[in-house]
Amino acid sequence: MKCGTLFLTIILILVATSAPGAMEIELPVLYQIRSNSVEIEADGATILISCIGEGEPSLRVRANKPDVTGSVHLAVAESAAVLVIAPVEEAIRPQRITFELALPQDFPVTLTGTDLVVHRSCEPEADELPDAFASGKVETPSTLKIEPNQSSVVFSGPGRAHFGGRNSEFSLKGTEGDLVFSSIDGSVHIDGHQGNLDLRVSNVAVAVADLEGNVTASLSRGSLSISGSKGGVGFTADESSLDISEHQGRIKASGSSNDIVIHQTTAPMFNVSGEDNRITINGGSGGGSTTLAGGTLDLEDWTGRFTLTARSDTEFDIQGVEGDVGINLTDGASGALRGVTGHTKVRVENGNVEVADLKSIELVASSSFVVASEIPELIRCEINDGEFSFTSSVMRGTPKIQLALSARATVEIPIPCRVHLLGPGRESLLNEIRGCDARRGNSPTSQMRKSKWETERPINLTVQLSADAQITVDGRMP
Repeated sequence: MKCGTLFLTIILILVATSAPGAMEIELPVLYQIRSNSVEIEADGATILISCIGEGEPSLRVRANKPDVTGSVHLAVAESAAVLVIAPVEEAIRPQRITFELALPQDFPVTLTGTDLVVHRSCEPEADELPDAFASGKVETPSTLKIEPNQSSVVFSGPGRAHFGGRNSEFSLKGTEGDLVFSSIDGSVHIDGHQGNLDLRVSNVAVAVADLEGNVTASLSRGSLSISGSKGGVGFTADESSLDISEHQGRIKASGSSNDIVIHQTTAPMFNVSGEDNRITINGGSGGGSTTLAGGTLDLEDWTGRFTLTARSDTEFDIQGVEGDVGINLTDGASGALRGVTGHTKVRVENGNVEVADLKSIELVASSSFVVASEIPELIRCEINDGEFSFTSSVMRGTPKIQLALSARATVEIPIPCRVHLLGPGRESLLNEIRGCDARRGNSPTSQMRKSKWETERPINLTVQLSADAQITVDGRMP
């Protein structure tokens, strides 16, 4: 390991033989740190970090078992103090060496190596650590960098830290302060953290619970699960997964080929975008929007406004929304929307959509296939080419349908009903009106049974037809 040029640095290297010129000292040894930073590189070691508010920084090196002895070799260079740990007795070789650091707040520490176990705690047991660990006000170093390989890191207490390395497992509980992860392979488990998380990891499984703070995640072939937490979530990833449950806070996710699950979440705003993502939203509230190119969306039991913009053969299934819904589909996107208590706006071009059990709808479709049922308020309906099927047992207001180009429509509405045909295609013999009073252009209405109209107000449906459009209307008993 190279020494830094700006700081006087302590470097600890765990080796099998002593360094030339090193001074042999029997274990355990307590070393008073005079430098401005500490770097430890070790293989097969345990590193314990505790905090002091006053007193001299110190390092103790010992064997894990009290009855095991060994020796330590100390060499001091001009710009750094170098400790070379070299077990002498055969009995100590299979045992782990323990480094115990007692440091003030903001003291820079960098840990590297393999097969490391790292503990940071502000409440160490008195019989486990040297006197320096218990002196002064308890605080935690906030400048800490851990970059192990094939190691297990156990971490707790307040303070900022940066975690890197490869093939390592990190376990954090009860931590405070901003944390950064830039590791490759391995796993991260965080429980009860207060502060922000910055995740820049590859092929790492990250699990976060009971967090109070914001999460910024950039993943490649990894996974992130967040549960029972509060704060904003920013997720950018490819070929990864995101699972958020019982969360409170804003959510923004983007990327491609991801699996995204949002469950029972309260989000003032969430936005999901990207290509070929598989998205599941099950329960929650807030304002949501998704912008998708390919992939799938399944949404159920959402309270609040929701909008979907989809293209490139995206498939969706949305049901149970207490709020307004807006859908914009192009380029082969298709799906179903059911059970909306608010107002719905749908615009579809070159796609297929099925809508049912809505309060009201404004629909604009071009070269598409649309099936609609049980929608009492057909506020606006424009069909430009394609096919439209509409059935509803209850109707309110004055529904209007506009058919352009070669659009085809079949409509079933409850009686009594009146249909007013307008436009160039009003006289087409292909139009069929059954069970409703029909009127074409300015011609007088035909006579229906007056007694029926006297007891119930008829539904007035107006249809505007182009020359090549056609419609079939059936009046049915409700």
